[in-house]
Amino acid sequence: MTADEPDSARRLAINVALGIAAVMVWTLLSLVTGRINVHDGLGFDGGEFSSMIRGFTLKGGDQATRVSPLFPALAWLPYALTGDVIRSLAVVNGLSIAVLVFAACVLMDGRRSETPWKVFVALNLTLAIAFSKVAAFVPGSAELCAMAALTLAVAACSASRPLVTAGTHVAAVMALPIGLVAPLYGVVRATRLRVSAARTAVMFAPAVLMWVFVQWWARGGVAGAVEDFTPHDLFGSTGVWLQPLFLAIAAYFLATSAGGLSIVALAQRHAWGQLARHSPEAIVLLCGVLAYAFVAAPAAPLVFGFLAPVWTLLCAEWSRTIDVRARWQWFAAGALLLLITQRPLAHMDLMSYFVDWHPYDVYRGSAPVQYGQLWEHWIPRFLVTAVAVWMMSLAARSRGAFVSGTAPPDDVLPGPASPEAPHRQARTARTFALTIARRWITPVAYVYAVLVAAAAAYFLFGLPIQLSDSFGNLLAIQSDSVWEVFKRQLSQSAYLRPLLHVQLKIVYELAAGNYFGWFRGLQALQVLAAALLTVRLLRPRRASDLMVVPCCLAMVLGLHTFAGAIREAFPINTFLTLVLCCLAAANLAQTRGGWLVEATAGMLLAFSLLTLETGVLVWVIFVAAYLAGYKGVSRRGLLVTTAVLAAYFVLRVTFLHVGAPAFDERSSGFGFAVLEPSELVARFSGNPLPLYLYNYASAVLTVLFAEPRGGVWQFVSGISQGSLQTWSVVNVLTSTLTTAALGWYVAGRARDWLRGSIADDDRPVLLFLAILPANALLCVVYVKDVVMSPAGVFYALAAAVALRECVQRATRMMPARTSIWTVAMLAVISAGWGWRLLGIHYSLRAAAADVRAEWAFEDEWEAASHTRINTPEGVSLKQTLLDDALWRRPAPPRLGLRWPEHAFDKTQ
Repeated sequence: MTADEPDSARRLAINVALGIAAVMVWTLLSLVTGRINVHDGLGFDGGEFSSMIRGFTLKGGDQATRVSPLFPALAWLPYALTGDVIRSLAVVNGLSIAVLVFAACVLMDGRRSETPWKVFVALNLTLAIAFSKVAAFVPGSAELCAMAALTLAVAACSASRPLVTAGTHVAAVMALPIGLVAPLYGVVRATRLRVSAARTAVMFAPAVLMWVFVQWWARGGVAGAVEDFTPHDLFGSTGVWLQPLFLAIAAYFLATSAGGLSIVALAQRHAWGQLARHSPEAIVLLCGVLAYAFVAAPAAPLVFGFLAPVWTLLCAEWSRTIDVRARWQWFAAGALLLLITQRPLAHMDLMSYFVDWHPYDVYRGSAPVQYGQLWEHWIPRFLVTAVAVWMMSLAARSRGAFVSGTAPPDDVLPGPASPEAPHRQARTARTFALTIARRWITPVAYVYAVLVAAAAAYFLFGLPIQLSDSFGNLLAIQSDSVWEVFKRQLSQSAYLRPLLHVQLKIVYELAAGNYFGWFRGLQALQVLAAALLTVRLLRPRRASDLMVVPCCLAMVLGLHTFAGAIREAFPINTFLTLVLCCLAAANLAQTRGGWLVEATAGMLLAFSLLTLETGVLVWVIFVAAYLAGYKGVSRRGLLVTTAVLAAYFVLRVTFLHVGAPAFDERSSGFGFAVLEPSELVARFSGNPLPLYLYNYASAVLTVLFAEPRGGVWQFVSGISQGSLQTWSVVNVLTSTLTTAALGWYVAGRARDWLRGSIADDDRPVLLFLAILPANALLCVVYVKDVVMSPAGVFYALAAAVALRECVQRATRMMPARTSIWTVAMLAVISAGWGWRLLGIHYSLRAAAADVRAEWAFEDEWEAASHTRINTPEGVSLKQTLLDDALWRRPAPPRLGLRWPEHAFDKTQ
């Protein structure tokens, strides 16, 4: 017995044990998964497979079942013993999951992977939907058997017995046509290893011949064997792949085809390079599966499951670069992603089968079920998967500390013992722990931002499209082309917002009748983008940075100036779009610069100005950022943006003759009441300067102190009249304490700023100090809280910098008694902003009921607004939005509590 034989026997035993364990887990899952009710529980192709099994023949069935003769043939023996087709197919599927896991472990053995990595791969392959739940729910499905045969054939390429290799490859091509990629993989591998032509032909020629024979036999001749690759079919597939929605769905299923295993593997950029160098034939396998997925088009999400050997080989590559101390973190992350994306314990029925596994068929109406809330389920999944891949990529980029081959520092190398050695080792361990922790601070901050945005998106998807504003805007752009919409908006007298309505028109056309899903989905994505851009501006690198991220995001979403950007829609909220433009401008200023950044800055400013007049703040941000020390937009970039701004004003004033709205066009708050236009004219027509000064001061104060609201001093009025609400106290107290902390920071740094000493942490504060007065100038005619939303977002960023400084000082002063007040203030501030964030969610919940009530009286709205809907398109739009609001969007259940009415700000 050689030295390797005991090791080989141990690996074989482990592989067999994992295969048996996989069968046991799969059997337990099949008990809770449920079973399809089509063809007596066999599935859509089950009837054809049943006739082939009962008659012990391959001549029955149809074309879809004859191309996979291996599946019914394997069921003959269990059927002869049990006499039950479903049980026979369950036995075949159970055997398939065992073979799949065993073959994956054999592939791992070829790279000398350790047992924990095998367990990780086996767990993901067993619990992934494509391998477990679908086969358990639809027993009459040949995909699991084909996946197992393909993986076994790939693993058998390294076997020393040609006949065994040939047999596994013949089985792969008999399982499904996609099995042809296995002999292609084997031929390329044999060529790379310089295997003799005769041996290569023995191993792979029978499989190729068998594939041709099966296609000829199942599809009726030579032409049928290549019918999937005709120009007609290829062009048809291209049309499907050019649809953005299908691309998004396909990307999701590609990333999650093997649960956490595929997500982590996609993020391991270095592993792809290693795989291409060590096993270039794996690229052939990858390209073959992707080519088959392209041809299969709508069935591509299922085809991606056949990438199991590729994910396994990638795992074998990157597992060798992960240190023992770090691999458990990857295991935990992969297992968490597996449970989130696959939900293995969830019960399945026909509805969830199509919604979860065939969403594109549901969307285009080819599935036997109809489901109106498809976007509510899929947008969070898109977000979670995209962020997960991003986070894994960030973690993989910092793999240097985890590489097992990296030499340890000199002070921990083996050598003579010394009294200081234990202390050195302790310091090294602490340094390593801090390094690991710091590398996860930024990903954790982004994950939290996603969770906050997902919570907001959940409540947004309970809010139908509003009748006021939104319906009228859609009616206005319904019949015109994009160019006609753009030209008509250039002829307005007081507003120049052509791109606002162009955006509405584009999304309206893309929606193709699914208006709620597209417009609400876009708004949810905008909220997510705002949260991520905010975190990027904070650049969290330390523990104190991470501590203020939740408070900062609570300020962004919970500040009353942001409420109008998330609660209202037109049906694209322009103010939220403008907030994103301002955040994007600040992020551009943080970059390293270059001509691409400067060109982007000019286009961003032009887009902002033609969307909303508040877009001038983007130029203010570029100038303020340059003066504060950000060099992303250089002096040349400032010249470009200034030229864009000048061209805008020349176009607006000289050529289009678009002025500004007068103060008597709408009501405005003043003092303790709201004045109607006639009252404003009576009081200020002779001298509007007092009104302008009042509006300017109100706009500044509302950001800093949450008072006044829309120009009305609600808090003061509540005190004088004895009607003060709890939410008003919370708002004013929280904002006042936050502004006090910000003022303390500014006072402490002002002297250094005057000397020209500006630190990185100071720049967000300086941006806010520049944006606040500029933003308030846009409110001199009338005050509207949501107009101050850009200043509100940068107020949150500046306050986060100040609070971070408070945290750092309190930490340094601990446990001194003088820091108790600082800690108490921070606790009150964080609790207050958390409460206000909850208030936004409660406000969205209340708004859902209000919007439904509006739609219930839509006829009265038509009469009051003098709107006439006399076109078939308008009637169809009205009926769709009405059905969405009253029937397809179930109202959220009432809480049945009184205290939230007083504790949360429903006016936001």
